[in-house]
Order: sequence, then C-alpha cells, then structure tokens
Amino acid sequence: MKFTQDDFDAWWGSSVGHEVRRVLAKNIEELHEATFSEAVVRDPIKGAILLGQKQALTEFLNLSHGRLIGSE
Repeated sequence: MKFTQDDFDAWWGSSVGHEVRRVLAKNIEELHEATFSEAVVRDPIKGAILLGQKQALTEFLNLSHGRLIGSE
C-alpha cells in the first residue's frame, strides 16, 4: 500500500490528525516544564530521559511525508 502525500495531508488535516497534534504539543509542553523541576535538575539521567522523550514527540509532530516513507 502506498501512502501518498495527499493521504498524509488528509490525515493530518482530519479531526483525528488535529487531535493528535494537540495531544503531542501538550505532552511536549508538559515534558518541557518537567525538565525544570528540582528533582530532574538534580538527576541528569532523568533529565536526559525526559529530553529524549521530548525530542521523539517533537520529531513525530514535525514528521514530513518524505521522512515517513523513507525518501528523505
């Protein structure tokens, strides 16, 4: 099955795609805020884990069609 640019744009433009973007953005913001808590500042490993989670969600939020299908 080929996932075309039009399919990709239609999915992100759908109500489900909008909700996924909203939830991802909210989770990214929560992770960003959590990285500044005292417990995380004192624990570099926990900070690194949160940063990795934030980067993964940001990558997915900014995913392009080309990256999705492996042409970039």
